[in-house]
Amino acid sequence: MSGKTKFDLEMVAYAKVNLTLEVLGCLPDGYHRVSTILQTISLADRLSFISNAQLTVEGDLTQLPLHENLVWKAGRALQNATGCKDGARIMLKKGIPVSSGLGGGSSDAATTLKALNLLWELKLGREELCDIAMTLGADVPFFLYGGTALAEGKGHSITPLPMLSPRWLVVACPDIVLNSKTQKLYSLVSPENFTDGERTRRALKAIQLGRQVDDLLFNVFKPLVSHVFPHTKISIDTFRKTGASCVGLSGTGPAVYSFVPHKERGQKLADAIRQKGIHAYLATTL
Repeated sequence: MSGKTKFDLEMVAYAKVNLTLEVLGCLPDGYHRVSTILQTISLADRLSFISNAQLTVEGDLTQLPLHENLVWKAGRALQNATGCKDGARIMLKKGIPVSSGLGGGSSDAATTLKALNLLWELKLGREELCDIAMTLGADVPFFLYGGTALAEGKGHSITPLPMLSPRWLVVACPDIVLNSKTQKLYSLVSPENFTDGERTRRALKAIQLGRQVDDLLFNVFKPLVSHVFPHTKISIDTFRKTGASCVGLSGTGPAVYSFVPHKERGQKLADAIRQKGIHAYLATTL
């Protein structure tokens, strides 16, 4: 194939932030029971797909062993679930920081399920795709919905919520990658960190009433994350010194974020974060 490759399908995989994230307790299988409100934002990866004899992944993150690449794992899971023998050549271009708590890998996996369902003409519904998504990661089912949603249980039970009114936000993320990050952060959670879901219920009510949730942001990992990512405290302090009173942590970190009233304010805040040597991104809710 000469010149620029013409792909059959191109899709955008958006990032997310957690507006709330509570751990309610432990489940018999050792996983934690959570209650969390997730919100997609405009920060995104881009994936391109073309029919191919084999299932291959190119572009960013190809240094990962293939069996660890969530894009490839999503394609294989879809093949295994349906008996489909088709393949695809997939190109991944990253725009979401890796291992940041912004759900990039999970979003890529969900987008791959949606795209290959179309490319391979499998005609699976969202519930069927969700069954496959649950095998790939806790956040993957959410990205089959997007927008604003409540996730419960292990994070697999998704309830779509009214969309937030469009908001600007600044996301700060140090350039640090920690192997087994999620497991490490969850190992720091003890029963004294468990909550009863009330913080999520309060944010849920505000969303249903069309109110802003800035002062209702909550994440069980926020007081714990600095033990693993010291730079997170620098980001939070910089947010607060520049007038951001409400700072949220996304997932298990290290990304933190704050809503801003307008784009110009966001650009100034992002510049202040970057001056500390930390990556900062200006985004909107979707």
